[in-house]
Amino acid sequence: MPTIVVPRYLFKDVPIVQRFDKMMRHAGTVIDGMDDDEILSCDVTATTEDLLRQYRIEFPTLGSTNMEQPVLIKESRGGSQTIAAPSQYSFTIVIPFEGEPAIFKTQPGAFPCSAPIGAIHQSEIRFTLVELSPESNIIRSKVDRNILGIRKYLEVLRSDWDRAFDRLSKEINKALMTRRDELHRAGLVGQELGYPLRRRDDPSGMAVPVTRKSILPAMPPSVARPVAREPYIEDSIYREILNVLASMSLLIERNHTTFENIEEPVLRDHFLLQLNGQFEGKATGETFNGNGKTDILLRDGDKNLFIAECKFWTGQKSLMDAIDQLLGYATWRDSKAAILVFSRRKDFSRTVEDAGRTLQQHRQFRQLRDSERDTSFRAWIARPDDEQRRIDLTVMLFNIPQTSAIADQGSSS
Repeated sequence: MPTIVVPRYLFKDVPIVQRFDKMMRHAGTVIDGMDDDEILSCDVTATTEDLLRQYRIEFPTLGSTNMEQPVLIKESRGGSQTIAAPSQYSFTIVIPFEGEPAIFKTQPGAFPCSAPIGAIHQSEIRFTLVELSPESNIIRSKVDRNILGIRKYLEVLRSDWDRAFDRLSKEINKALMTRRDELHRAGLVGQELGYPLRRRDDPSGMAVPVTRKSILPAMPPSVARPVAREPYIEDSIYREILNVLASMSLLIERNHTTFENIEEPVLRDHFLLQLNGQFEGKATGETFNGNGKTDILLRDGDKNLFIAECKFWTGQKSLMDAIDQLLGYATWRDSKAAILVFSRRKDFSRTVEDAGRTLQQHRQFRQLRDSERDTSFRAWIARPDDEQRRIDLTVMLFNIPQTSAIADQGSSS
């Protein structure tokens, strides 16, 4: 009977829950190692993403199946008399793959079938069948069945991995928020005690909005290695800025005669007016303003905290150019940016679809994020000169009502 010699099984070494427990313990150690000022001043969303980036992997994908030259195995048995044993043939199957090899040593939460055989050698899966009387149809059936098992395990593991990673993200976010809440409670107790507080030698600001909302830049923590801490806008403030910008869509729709023939600089000033009515910059009085080719800009010293570009939609290239322009302005990690796209086309829904597709086709696009509006797209954009530096970019679309003649002309763009 054909046999499989020295079977070695894949997906048997480490349960997936153990892998993620180890990641969570590591993340907890990093969070515990952050000092109080870093916890208080960090953007929790960005810090969570920084930590998760350390644990992301390339999930394996299988290449084309190959086979090494079959080997004839001859054995001799017996005592004083040598008896020739039946000949055996060894067939070694080789499957190249791309991705993280450790996945093939990970146990899924459920087992779709018997564990497939194989061993990992660098970027290849190898397994051997030994047959007494080799027949091609039998060998192919066994090979196909084993490869099918590998694919089934990868499919189940991928689903397990995505769920576990989502849980890891929530746990990291919760750990950061819990520690921040504890520090806030400690501060409140200190205030209630009534003793005068001695100023520390190393004060650090915290991003806290007040009315009229002041934008105080916070300092993001260094996660992987010590780096110079740089200012940024708290994610909650960024969302408030986007809310103010989005509210302009109602104003435009309700006053269509005012806006139907408006030029881009004047339209930009309307947005600046709304932003300056809601926010103020640092104590220096710097607020949202036009600066050179940048339409809307908030600065802290020589750092850009928030940048926005205003563009009329004239097709895919107009949005691509706007993204490239912003990439030239953004010079620090986790910067916040927006592109305000105004459309005069009749079919506004088509413009929204085209803009979303264009954003994802940009060479620096990395990940689409959740957006609170169906006419906006939020994404991580990587800087061309540093893959680790990401720009938090939101593309917002606005419908500019037009008369029939102008609308017909704009719809052809």
